Amino acid sequence: MSDIVNDERAITNLMARYAFLVDDGDYAGVGRLFSEGAHPQ
Repeated sequence: MSDIVNDERAITNLMARYAFLVDDGDYAGVGRLFSEGAHPQ
């Protein structure tokens, strides 16, 4: 698969995981999910 398809799949999976964690009220899990990430400043 191309890098674009892999990136799209990774983003889709991240969004789904985020939604499941929030729905379950697992905010510590949300923190862990994004603990390695970065955002523009």
